[in-house]
Amino acid sequence: MAWLYSLDTLVIVSLLFLGFILTWEIAFRFGRRLANQRGKDSETQSQSIEASVLTLFALLLGFSFSMSSGRFEVRKQTVLEESNAIGTAYLRASVLDAQPKQTLRRALRQYLDARIELYQLGNQETELRLANKKADHAQKEAWEVAVHESNKFPTPIHALVLTSLNQMIDLREKQQFSFENVVPQLVLGFLLVLSLLAIGVVGYLNGLCRNRHRGLSLIFALVVMMTLFPAMMTRFPVTMMMSW
Repeated sequence: MAWLYSLDTLVIVSLLFLGFILTWEIAFRFGRRLANQRGKDSETQSQSIEASVLTLFALLLGFSFSMSSGRFEVRKQTVLEESNAIGTAYLRASVLDAQPKQTLRRALRQYLDARIELYQLGNQETELRLANKKADHAQKEAWEVAVHESNKFPTPIHALVLTSLNQMIDLREKQQFSFENVVPQLVLGFLLVLSLLAIGVVGYLNGLCRNRHRGLSLIFALVVMMTLFPAMMTRFPVTMMMSW
C-alpha cells in the first residue's frame, strides 16, 4: 500500500471515485438480478446487514479520521518549532565575530531555502533528495562554524549558539519522522476494502428494491472518498498538509 502515498492527489481522488461507482453498479445489477428470486424477508434481512456494515464502517472511518487529525497537528507543530529554532540560531549568531557570524548566517539562509524548497516539491523523489542534500551541506557548514568558535571562545554565550543549532538539527529529524508517520498500511488497506464492501452492500440493496437512488449513491460515494482521503494524504509536507 506504500505506493498510495506517492500518487498524485488527483489520481487518488479519481481512482477512489471510479472504484466506488464501479463497485456500486456491479452490486446493483447483481441485486436486481436476484430481486425476483427473493421475498420480503430476504429484503428485510439485507437491510439489517446493510445497517450493521455501515455502522462498523462509520466507526472505523471515525478512528482513521482522528488518527489523521492527530498526525496533522504534530506536523504543524514541528514546522513551527523548527522555524523558531532557525530564527533563534540566526539571532544568536550575532555573538560571534564578524566573519564567522557572516558565514554562519549565510549557511542558515541556505539551510532555510533548502527546507522551503523541500516543502514545495510535493512527491518528487529525486528533487526531494537533492533538497535534503542541500540542507545537509548547509547544516554541516553551520555546525562546523559554531563548533570552531565555541572551541576558540569556550564561554556560555558561545555555547548558546551550539545549543540552538543542536535544537534545530533535532527538530529536523523529529519533523522528518512525523511526516513519515502515516496511518498504518494495514488499517488503510482494511478501510479501502471495507469501503468497497459498504458501497457494494448499498448498491446490492438498491438492486433488490429495483431503485437506483443515483443522487444519494453519488453523495454517499463522495462522502466516503472525502473521509478516506486525509488518511492517505499524510506523507509529504506542503501539498499534503495544506489539504490535510
